[in-house]
Amino acid sequence: MRYQSNARLVLPFSFGDLLSCVLVLWFGSYACVYIGDEYGVKPLYSYFVLIGYAALRFLRVAAVGQLPLAVRSHATQAYLFWLSAYLIYGCWAYLRSSQSDIAFQALCTLFEAVVLGASFTFMLASHARIRQVQTQVAVLAMLATLVNVIDFLNPIFSKVPGRAAGLYVNPNISALFVSLFMVAGTASIPRVFRWPYLCFCGVGVFLTFSRMGWLMWAISVIGLSWEGLVGNRKFRPLIFAFAAIVGLGFLYLIFVGDLGSFLVDSEIGQYLDRNTLGRLGLSGSAISGDASDERKDVALYALDQFYAHPFAGNGLGYVYEWEYSVGPHNMFLLFMAEGGVVGLALYLWLCLALWRSAQGVGRVMVMLILAGSLFAHNLTEQPAVLLVFAFVFAHGAITRRDTRRSHQQVPIGHPA
Repeated sequence: MRYQSNARLVLPFSFGDLLSCVLVLWFGSYACVYIGDEYGVKPLYSYFVLIGYAALRFLRVAAVGQLPLAVRSHATQAYLFWLSAYLIYGCWAYLRSSQSDIAFQALCTLFEAVVLGASFTFMLASHARIRQVQTQVAVLAMLATLVNVIDFLNPIFSKVPGRAAGLYVNPNISALFVSLFMVAGTASIPRVFRWPYLCFCGVGVFLTFSRMGWLMWAISVIGLSWEGLVGNRKFRPLIFAFAAIVGLGFLYLIFVGDLGSFLVDSEIGQYLDRNTLGRLGLSGSAISGDASDERKDVALYALDQFYAHPFAGNGLGYVYEWEYSVGPHNMFLLFMAEGGVVGLALYLWLCLALWRSAQGVGRVMVMLILAGSLFAHNLTEQPAVLLVFAFVFAHGAITRRDTRRSHQQVPIGHPA
C-alpha cells in the first residue's frame, strides 16, 4: 500500500476534500449565519449540502461494508447514540413544554443539531480529513483574528460598541470560536511558530473584550503546554510553568486594571469606550457591571425554576419564554431549567463522552467547551460547535490508532 504524502494529508486534492474545506470554513467562520441575517440566504440551504455530502459518504462506505475508523470507534458510536438520545429527550421535553411556536422552534433547532452532528461526524471520519481540517481551522483562527482587528479599529460587524466580533457579530461567540479553532489547529503549525501563533490569535480574543474569551485563551495556553504541544517536549514542566505564569498573569493584569491603564495611554486608547474600560477594570471591577448583575439574577432564577420542577424540568424552550428577556448563559442551568435532572444528566453524559474520547488538543478543546458551558446557553444549537464536537471524537479515534501503530513500529500513514 502506498503512503499518503504530507501534501495529501493537508491540501484538498479531491472534490470531497474541497467540499469539506468549504463547509468547514463556511460553518466555522459563521458566514452562514452572517449572510443569512444580512442578505436573507437561509443557513438551511447549506445544511442540505452538508447532509447530502455526509449521506453520500455513508452510502459509499456502506457499499464496501466497512465504516471509517473514526466512526467505528466506541467513543464516536457513543456520541451517535447520545445524539439519538438527545432527539428522544427533545421530543419528550417538547411534550412537557407550552407547545407554543417558541417551543416548536426549539424542537426544530434540536432536530437540526442532531442531524448536523451526525453529518459532521461522517464528514470528518478519516485520517486525511482530520489533518486537513486542522490546517483549515488554524487558518480560520488567524483570519478571524485579522477580521477582529479590523472590526475593532473600524467597526463593521460587531453589534456591541468598542468590542470586536468579526463575522460572528457577537463578541462572546467570536472569542469562543477563535479560542477553539486556535487550539484545534495548533498541531498543524510548525512547533517553532506555535508561541507566536497563540499570541497572535490571543490578540483576536482580547479585542472581543469577552471575559469568557480571556479565560478561555488562558486555559488554551496552559492546556497546550501541559499536553506538550508547545515548545520542546524535554522541557515540558518548565514550559507549563511559564505558560501558567503567562496565562494567569494576563488575567491578573486585566482584573486589577494594570493592563487597562497601560492601554489607555497607548495608541489603542482612542478606541476604548466606557464598556471596554469597565471590562479592563478601570471603572470598577472587571467582573462587575450591568451584564454581570443580569447574569447573576437570571442564574438564580433558573435555579429556582429547577427546584420547582427538579425531575423533568419545565419543558423545551422554557428559557426563551420565562420572565427574563435573556437565557441563563449557562448550559448546565439550561438543561436543569428545561429538563430537570434528566436534562442535566444528558448534558453531563455528553461532557463525559467528549472527555473520554479526547486526545491531545482534543482534551484542551473539551476544557474550553466546559468553560464555555458556564457562560453560554446555546452551544448545542450552533453548527460550528457541532463541528468541534465531531472533530474531538474523530481526532481522538485517529490519534489512538496512530499511537498504537507507533508502538508497533508501523508507519503512521499506513491505512487501517
